[in-house]
Parts: sequence; structure tokens; C-alpha cells
Amino acid sequence: MTRTTVSTVVAALLCVALGSGCDDSTPSADTRSDAGPDAPSCAFSTAPPQQVSGAAGGRLLIEVAARGNDSITLEGAPSSWSMRREDGRLVVRLPYDAAGEHALALLLDCADGGRARAPIAVTVRALAWRTLPSWQPGSSGPSAREHAPLHVDGDRMLAIGGFLYQPAQGTVADDLWQLDLSSERWQKLDAGGAHVAIAGVRVAPDGSGALLVHGGQQSGGAYSTDLWRLDLAVEPPSWSKVSAASGAPGGVTLHAFIHDTPRARYVAMGGISGNALSGGAIIFETAGGGAWKPLEIAAGPSPSPRYGFFFAHDAEGQRLIVWSGAQQPSAADPINAAQDLWSLDLAASPARWQKLAAAGDVPPGRRNGCWAFDSEGRRLIVWGGTSDGRTTQPGLFVLSLDVDDVAQPRWQRVDLAGEPPIRSSCSGTYDATRKRALFGFGNSATATYADLHELAL
Repeated sequence: MTRTTVSTVVAALLCVALGSGCDDSTPSADTRSDAGPDAPSCAFSTAPPQQVSGAAGGRLLIEVAARGNDSITLEGAPSSWSMRREDGRLVVRLPYDAAGEHALALLLDCADGGRARAPIAVTVRALAWRTLPSWQPGSSGPSAREHAPLHVDGDRMLAIGGFLYQPAQGTVADDLWQLDLSSERWQKLDAGGAHVAIAGVRVAPDGSGALLVHGGQQSGGAYSTDLWRLDLAVEPPSWSKVSAASGAPGGVTLHAFIHDTPRARYVAMGGISGNALSGGAIIFETAGGGAWKPLEIAAGPSPSPRYGFFFAHDAEGQRLIVWSGAQQPSAADPINAAQDLWSLDLAASPARWQKLAAAGDVPPGRRNGCWAFDSEGRRLIVWGGTSDGRTTQPGLFVLSLDVDDVAQPRWQRVDLAGEPPIRSSCSGTYDATRKRALFGFGNSATATYADLHELAL
């Protein structure tokens, strides 16, 4: 054995000294393909997380960096988990049956050879309904109402006005309530500033601790042309009117209203005023004292005039999503519910509408349901609403929105135990801190509601 090793070394030295090559039968000192200091290395650029969590049907956002040509996958994940790389992270869309604990691994395949693996524990939360504690309507909490905006502000949720059912349906409420999200107890607030009695408004946060409140109806039925600011940074919150330098539009209700932060403007779209329906979009620009003007939109197809539709500000995709709503009625069909889904590209100049062909369990069109946009899961959650003005459509439907499939998002009907009574003209909001949607109030053919329900996400 010793003699063989010495002979091999001597033969190698003679090859070098004589300048001759050694044939393939000559043993090599190291047969590994990655030997030597110039061999490629394969490693994560930064240490990946050891555990992540997400909601069933939502997204896992795994911060993991690697070189552009390298491949990253989630080893051990079922084939129903769709994945893509995006801006230094791995985005995983989870199916609705994925709830539980999953021991997986991040697998890095380097383009120039080699492989690295890092274990990762994945927790997928199940969606679940829960009814919040009841209260005495009008005393220890808000009375039954419809079209009351809900807004989560830190550790509280605000309920702003709405239409009451007593003493008559359509009575405009001028009250402001806050729900302590820890104790789950309501408190009526005596707001400072101007007295505001408007129902059917839409609200949008201004990014500085206040809400801008637009549209709605006043007592007596007049449609508000004012823009209000509700300052939440003071106690109690205080109302003030926002002065527009020019171009104040006519009043509407049951429309869309969002804050397009990158372009320092608010966008309003659609709605109803008396018997007139709107399909256009206007903007309020905050620069130079503020001014209203039509939103410049590229030529092409656009949504029909409508009201009571479902909408979401997909800030990640810089777009406004609009689904369904009531269109111009007829004697045979007083709702004439739209069945379509639209996306308004806010980053384009001019802005551009795109009709989206949704796949999956597409729900029937309707108006005046309640909804919430889960920004973490990037999905629009739709519950309730009416297609005929008399009955409420059953079922919880979720629309998933993903960048890699912008033109065809997907609907999923999600049936869960403990679903509250279905209703229309209800209210909804998203609580990002507690990872849940909150739905409540509204009416059905047989009841009016003063309640609140949590959908854990």
C-alpha cells in the first residue's frame, strides 16, 4: 500500500518535470468538482428566517436574498402552494386547506453550481368566525344602522354615523362611537369642531392621524358636496371642513374613495345622487391648497355607472379594484347588478382601466354588502349584499390578487363554521395589527343588526 502511494506521487512529479500530460488513467489527488480556491460557493446572501406564519388562503412573505440567477424554492411544500421571487423575498400563495404546522426547508440552487438548504418552520393560521360581545343598542353601544364606515385606529375602532332604522329607516345618524379593541367595549364620543350629520360617506386615512370623509347624504336627503377632516390625533376627535380651491364636484353616496399617497391625491369614483349614477373618477389634489378635477383616464373600456359596489385600494399594486354594484335599474330588475371586475392603474399617466377575467368560484353580482381588503394576504373579502333588493346572497367569497397574474385573479368560496346571519347594507374593515376582518350592522329581510363579528385571518 505504501509502495503504491509513493509511486503515484513520483509519477505525478515526473509528468510535471518533463512537461508531459498524464492520461486519464493517472490517479488524481482530488476528484471533487468544486476543489480549489476558485470553486463556486452557494450560500444565502443573508440568513433566512427560521420560522414564518401566514393565513390559509393568504400569503407567506419570506425575506430571503440571493443572486438574481439563483433559484429559491420551499422544499417539502405541497404542489398547491404557488411561489415566486419578488424584490428580495419569496412570496407563497397558500391554499385554504393548508392550516397547521409545516416543517419545510428553503432550498437555494445556485446558477453556477452548488446548493444550500435552510430549515424553516411554517405556521398557517385557519380562518375562523367569532362574535364579539353584545351590547345594549343605543346605550352601551351603537344602535342598529346601515352604511356606517368602520375604521381601525391603533387600539380602537371607530364607527361613524350611518343610516338608522329608528325612528324611521334612513334617519341620518350624527354620532361617533369607538370600540376599545382590548376590552371590546364601546364608548360614545362627543366629537369636537363642526357638527357633522352625514350618512353613506366614504373615508380614507390621510397618513397624518386623520380621516378624510367624502360624499354621503345629509338630513333631508341632500347629497353632500363637502370634504371633511376628522382629526384622530386629538381627544376627542375633531371635525373640520376641508376647503377646496376649485372644482368641488356634485355630491354622491355609496361610491369609492381612496388616498393615492404616491401621487398626493384622493380618488373618488362612481356612486349615486338621486336617480343619477356615476361611473367617472375625480381627484382631490392636496398640493397648492387643494383642488378637485377629473381624473385623466386613457381611452378604452371602463366600468359602467354604478353604486354600492365593492372596492379595494391595492396599494402594493398601485391600483383601485372595483367589483359588481348596482347599475341603471329597470322595472324588471331594480338592482341590475354588475357581474364584472375592474382594475384602475393609478401609476399610469394617464390612468388606465383594465377589465379583469376572474377565475374560480365567481360570486353572483350584488350591491351593498360588506367587505374588507386584507393587505397582507392581498385579497378582497366579500360577505353579504343583495342582487334583488329583497334577499341577501349567501356565502363568504375571497378574491386573491397577485402581481404575477394581474389579468386573472381568482375567487374562492370559503365555508366556515359559526358564520353570522347574512345581511346587506352592512359595514366592514380590516384590522392589520390583529390580522382579522371585522363585519357588522346592516339588515336582512327579517332583522336589523347592532352586532360585530370577527373573521380571523
